Amino acid sequence: MFKVSVMYPNQEGARFDIDYYRTKHMELVRKHLEPFGLVRTEVLKGISGTGGHPRRLSASATCISKPPTATRKGLRLPQARCVPIFPISRM
Repeated sequence: MFKVSVMYPNQEGARFDIDYYRTKHMELVRKHLEPFGLVRTEVLKGISGTGGHPRRLSASATCISKPPTATRKGLRLPQARCVPIFPISRM
């Protein structure tokens, strides 16, 4: 199993539509990457920091897949061109 994580930092004045991301965006991710071994996705909404500090992340997303060669091939599709390709870590 292999894991790809994407993190979205919280920026003052920026708006992150978590509902759109969870429903529409991740639906597209699943549609395009399931043929390449995507097993599961997970989206986490950032929470407030301790002591009243703002949250560090707006959200994070994780894709669990197998095998790594197929995942890399899927991430090279034109539909995934906005996703930077980093080494995929083994779980």
